[in-house]
Amino acid sequence: MIQRIQTLYLMLAVAVLISCLAMPIGSVEPQGMGVSAKLFNLGLYQGENFTAYPLLLADLVITAALSLVTVFMFKRRALQMRLCMVSVVLCLLWYAYYAYCAFVALPVDGATFHVAFGACLPLIAIILLMMAHRGIKADDRLVKSMDRIR
Repeated sequence: MIQRIQTLYLMLAVAVLISCLAMPIGSVEPQGMGVSAKLFNLGLYQGENFTAYPLLLADLVITAALSLVTVFMFKRRALQMRLCMVSVVLCLLWYAYYAYCAFVALPVDGATFHVAFGACLPLIAIILLMMAHRGIKADDRLVKSMDRIR
């Protein structure tokens, strides 16, 4: 299980998604003399105020859990490939909701939004998940070709 490269890709994707949970994914700079705010996956922290965006957190937690479950499905390669693609779609949905939170639902008028490094981590996870999918597909082809030889 661990000797397969796709397992390492999946574990790295889980680690990247978990680290994204703890990092800020953006910041809001108000125009003039206001308090700047940081956007995390849980919500927007602006001084003493907090605006919750729990779908960002829920999406990443579900994606990380699904990727971790995918590691242990090594005997069912077709399911494993489908779970990888579902994880990719969930990461893309995270970006869609992130864009909504950042550019549409900002509670501060006239504020400037800045993307933080933490917002790049789901993209890295998408790349790792696609590489894992490619490795699983190669394993599946190898097993099918060995079955044909017998």
